[in-house]
Amino acid sequence: MKRRIVVNDPIPDLSAKTSQGGLFGLGHTYLGSRQVIQITVSGILFGLLALRAKNLRSCMVAHAWADAFGGIIVKGLPYT
Repeated sequence: MKRRIVVNDPIPDLSAKTSQGGLFGLGHTYLGSRQVIQITVSGILFGLLALRAKNLRSCMVAHAWADAFGGIIVKGLPYT
């Protein structure tokens, strides 16, 4: 029995990105339930951005900037 592969079927990609966003959020349960929801949504959005851009590196840079500026906004600059 041969398997038919559909190249342009977006459903597996969307379900994979939703699943990885959920797992990413669950990995941050130590931050509390509100943060888990926010991180899950951002994980899904970063996954969809990677899917659309077909480039993981740009999403990694965007994630690093979001973490860096998120830390600055929450904790303030270290020298202030």
